[in-house]
Amino acid sequence: MHEPIITVAVWNLSTGCAADDIRARTALDILARYKPDIYLQQEDPSTSGDAIQRKGETEDRLAMRGFSATPNPVGGANITASVYIRTDTFPAAQFVPVAKPWSLHPSQVRVHLGDCPRPLNLLSLNLCAYDSDLRRTEAAWLTTLAHPGMVTLAAGSMNSYPSRPAENELPSWEEGHDRAFWVQRTFVDPAGQRRNDTRPDATLRDSGFVDLAQYADQTLHQPHALYPTAGFHMPRDGGPQRTDRVYGAGGLEEAVIGVEVICGDALSASRQALLLVRLSRETLARILTRPRAPAW
Repeated sequence: MHEPIITVAVWNLSTGCAADDIRARTALDILARYKPDIYLQQEDPSTSGDAIQRKGETEDRLAMRGFSATPNPVGGANITASVYIRTDTFPAAQFVPVAKPWSLHPSQVRVHLGDCPRPLNLLSLNLCAYDSDLRRTEAAWLTTLAHPGMVTLAAGSMNSYPSRPAENELPSWEEGHDRAFWVQRTFVDPAGQRRNDTRPDATLRDSGFVDLAQYADQTLHQPHALYPTAGFHMPRDGGPQRTDRVYGAGGLEEAVIGVEVICGDALSASRQALLLVRLSRETLARILTRPRAPAW
């Protein structure tokens, strides 16, 4: 008998891709193959009639229920993040509105797996694309979901780099690169030198979050989990990088069976790869049934 598995899909459909009929339907065809129990989508068109229709098509095609964050009224981008869940896997769900301090509001949903007493926090997010200091602040906000007793899965476009990179995992900026993009993806250190921005990842790790792809590589011996997820069309601007990442807190990494980066036909629907995380349902249930730690 096969072990029951919970499949998590994470995908940034890139601005414009989710609003394009052909690419949006291609994306749904691809997602339907994997039958996700959780789908964390970034750069979801937010307010137009077409966007509402597209969300309904996603729910119907994938047999899931969607929760979208409200767009930031001062953010200047008519996109949002969404969490979709399979209700037969997670019958109880609560949407938790989040605004400050985010440039693009994340979608946070609190779900229960069966009759497990502890909730699982799900977050679909975009860290700020243009301001490294705001990115670090947004990452610091995420640490509020890593206190003892909390179990959290947070994923999306981090717009920054791993703080413990594998070999050749950080960008080297070639001559002729987009200087504005370089500024957006770096920060100025105390010596006045620009450095690749790895601070959000370091903030999350220091608080107890685990990068699930690195866990899959180091513990499950799955080096393919560290494949790039974005930047395929930007060879001079850092090139392919692992800027889309999935983090777990509260022992969630113990349930990970595998992490997979889907490129191929996924790149016909978006400029970014599709991430799949497979969790052991039995192990996740044990994690969500453990006695709570003392209140912080």
